[in-house]
This record gives sequence, structure tokens and C-alpha cells, in this order.
Amino acid sequence: MNNENNFSLTLEHLAIDAVKVTKEDTKATSYWDNLMYAKCFQYLWDWKIDSGIYNALNNNRFLINSGKVPTIYLSNHDHSQIAWQAGAKENLGSNRWYRTQPYAIALFTSPGAVMIQNGQEFAEDHWIVENDEESNRHVQPRPLRWSFASDKFGSVILRLYKRLCEIRETYPALRSDYFYPDYWEEWQTKFNPKGFGVDVEKQVVIYHRWGYDQDGNLQRFIIVLNFSDRVQTVNVPFSENGQWTDLLSYKFGQWGICKPIVNDYSLTLDINSNWGHIFYQ
Repeated sequence: MNNENNFSLTLEHLAIDAVKVTKEDTKATSYWDNLMYAKCFQYLWDWKIDSGIYNALNNNRFLINSGKVPTIYLSNHDHSQIAWQAGAKENLGSNRWYRTQPYAIALFTSPGAVMIQNGQEFAEDHWIVENDEESNRHVQPRPLRWSFASDKFGSVILRLYKRLCEIRETYPALRSDYFYPDYWEEWQTKFNPKGFGVDVEKQVVIYHRWGYDQDGNLQRFIIVLNFSDRVQTVNVPFSENGQWTDLLSYKFGQWGICKPIVNDYSLTLDINSNWGHIFYQ
């Protein structure tokens, strides 16, 4: 065995001391972190986020500097598919697949080890009973409907997931511990004085990620997410002036075509509904 950590030893230990067990008491490198999943399913049902979303995105702060990370996800084999939850309140399931997009962008731009449930990438929408009351209906085979990957829902969300995987692999800074603001009080319902955080009224979240590539070059990211069903106009703060690239802008088969010029460390933008931006410099 060499000294490279190219595998994960993950604990399925969800008690309140999961962080301590992972960080101090075992050789585990990760644990299953339910917080992002729980918030995502709550918000999709309620059709709105609250300030609690912010600390779910930066849940790695409990393991920072330990060389260990939480395993983060929006759903897994124990729960209904996220695409089903998006339309569950209206009994429409994956017809509301587009509501999952900002959550997917959040997942891939957060610290931690990202896990995707099979079929999540093309809006598979199996419903799974949470409490089967010993009926054995919870743990049952649910074959993936691979044809969904090419239909009018699946083909669009699959393109986004492919792009997010590409971004996550290409830019190691998105796998770093660095996250600003590093903590958010849940009574805070407006952006902080620098323009970051959560605006509950607008249903918009803004955060800053940064880190270094393999050659030691600094990479900066400003993430802007709109969880609402309407376009939101937001004054987005930037850590540096100059040209930035929106890695999620797409036109004529090309990604990263939007390259705004930032002056005075801010830019006023219209953020499309159920969407987000990954600005990179």
C-alpha cells in the first residue's frame, strides 16, 4: 500500500457525535452527512429556503484541517429521488425537475465528498416510503429507467450534471475547505454588509470559494443561487475586479461564454429562477 489516499473509509454513523467519531475516535476519512439532504427535501416541499441552508452548504467546517470531509448528498437509496420531491406537494414528481437545479449546483460547489444517487442525474423519480412499518416495502429493487436520460426532462438535467462534474474535477479549489462566510446565524435573513450569505425574501444565496490548483495558482469563485420561481435582481459582490467567467453560461453548445467585467468589486445581475452561476477568476 502506498501513501496516497485514493479511497474513502466512510462511516454510516448519524448520531450527534458523528464528527467526533470520524475526526478523533477512528481512522475513518468521512461520514454520511444528512444535513444537506434534509434541508433540500424540506425546502422542496415548502417551496422556499430559510437561513438554515447556509450551514448545510459549509458543514465541512467541523472537520476543517483534519484531512477528512463529510460525504454530502441530496438523496440516496434510502429516500425518494430528489426529482420526485420537487413536485411531490402537487403530486407531479419530476415534472418539477427544474427546481432541483440550484441544489445540484450547491452540492458541487460545497466542501465535502459529493455523492449522487443513481438516476439523480437524469431526473429519475422513484418514490420510497420513509417508514415501511415492517412491511418490507422500503428496501425493494427499483430499476433505473435509462430512457429518461434522453427525454425532455432527463436530457437537460443530465447536461447540467455532466458540466458540474467537469467543473468539480477541473478546479481543485472547489474541493478545498475555504468558504466565506464560514458560518451563518439562522436569525440572519439578509445578506451581510459585504453582500454575502442568504436573502430569505429573494430566496438567493451567495458565497465565496477559493483555493489553489496543482501548481499553486489561486482560484477564486463566487457562487450565486436563486431558489425562487422568479428572476431576482441582485448586487453580487466579487473578491477582485477584472474579468470573470460564468462557468455555467451556455450557448450554441459551448460552456463559459459569459465573461463579465467587474468594477468596484460588484456587479448587478438578473439571476434566472431555479438556477445559479459559478463565477471564476
